[in-house]
Amino acid sequence: MTVIGDTGTGKTTLIARILAERKYVLSVRTKSDKTPLPGKHVRTAAAFKRLDIGRDGRVLLDPAYERQAYEIYHAFETVWREDGWTVNIDELYYLTSQLGAASRVIERQINRFLTQGRSKGISVVSGQCQRRGSLCRNLRTLSRSGLRGVTGKRSRTRAATIGRRRFSDSDGTNSPGTTGQSARSG
Repeated sequence: MTVIGDTGTGKTTLIARILAERKYVLSVRTKSDKTPLPGKHVRTAAAFKRLDIGRDGRVLLDPAYERQAYEIYHAFETVWREDGWTVNIDELYYLTSQLGAASRVIERQINRFLTQGRSKGISVVSGQCQRRGSLCRNLRTLSRSGLRGVTGKRSRTRAATIGRRRFSDSDGTNSPGTTGQSARSG
């Protein structure tokens, strides 16, 4: 599942609510964010691998900027070996295009989760901003992974309307509201 929207529209809040229903979640955070994500905080893949995760198994991997590619790659390999995880990727575009040569390797890992992960009980949840070019690039990535029906004008229109929705956690609920425009317009 991918949640697409503008900065500040509540993508991470919505994802955190969805993840609350899952067990064995690895959330990968690549940037500073005030929205809390559930899980034991670790900085390295080695710490994730040796962590006693308990019954619900929630882990937040927040690697140092200089080590993101290395730590994320190795954490993803652990998920693949262990089965049964939900992987939460905070910023899909960043991981698949902004980590230099490592982006291609990590993109292949994500594609493997998307195309073969189901048989291993692996799910993927990601957030995506509507940056020019990034949305189409990642829709193509998902399409190449065998997820048909996500590209084309109709899907881009649907994806664009999500950016107009806000998901608020201020009153303890997760009720969608609008920012002044109808979700049907556009």
